[in-house]
Order: sequence, then C-alpha cells, then structure tokens
Amino acid sequence: MKSFRMRKSSSVFTSADILGRLRGLVCSEKYRSIASLSELDDRAPFKIAGAIVNVEKKFTRRDGKPFAVVWLEDLTQMLEVVVWNEVYLKVSDALVSGRVIEIKGTLDKREEVLRATATEIDCSRPAKLMGEGTIDRRI
Repeated sequence: MKSFRMRKSSSVFTSADILGRLRGLVCSEKYRSIASLSELDDRAPFKIAGAIVNVEKKFTRRDGKPFAVVWLEDLTQMLEVVVWNEVYLKVSDALVSGRVIEIKGTLDKREEVLRATATEIDCSRPAKLMGEGTIDRRI
C-alpha cells in the first residue's frame, strides 16, 4: 500500500484523497458511518473513524482548561465532536487536519444539529488497520 501522505492543493489541505484510500476502513463493520449516527438515541455510544477536517482549540470559561472542537468526516457526512480537557490533553498534538482517527463517544441530539462528545480517541488504530505507521497515542 502506498504511504499515507496529505497533498496540498492551492495551499489548502484536503481530506478527499485520504478518504478515498480509506474507503474500506471507514465503511467497514468495525465503524459506524457518521450518517448512520442519526438513527441512534440521544447519548448513545458509538465508534467511528474518519479524517480530521478542522480543529478549534478553546478554553473553558470557569477554569481556563483547554479543550477542542473537532470536525471529522467520513465518506458519508461530517460531524462536530467536542473533545473535553481529560481526553484532549492526551492527544492534543495528534489532532491535526488530515489525520485519520478513531473516536468512541456519545451523541448529543438535543439541538437540530447532530453533535458528539469524544470519550476516547485512538490515532494509531486506523493506520494500523491500513498497514501504515503513525504515532501511538491511545487514551
């Protein structure tokens, strides 16, 4: 298998090529598609894999603790995932656009837009399943 690398297109990183290479992984029985999450109940647990599109680092109002809002996409849809401080501190350096990750989390269906909260992020498992190398950062 070819080496997992991102291409730069007009100075903007795109995950289209990455997702193309990951078609078998993202749509496998190991992971739900992001589109299928709407079938689950509020606060239901799930496991997905996809490419990070964007990461916004933020700080809690009360304590000033860092956390992130991550936009993840697979071949079906995009999902906004909140990565609270406890999880964020363990994988913050690995949360970069284009990286393929596995997220275990819970759904938040209280608003019109489907959102999620990450309970565990594994940056190494998707690459291992594809036969690629990556950093080992599992929480």
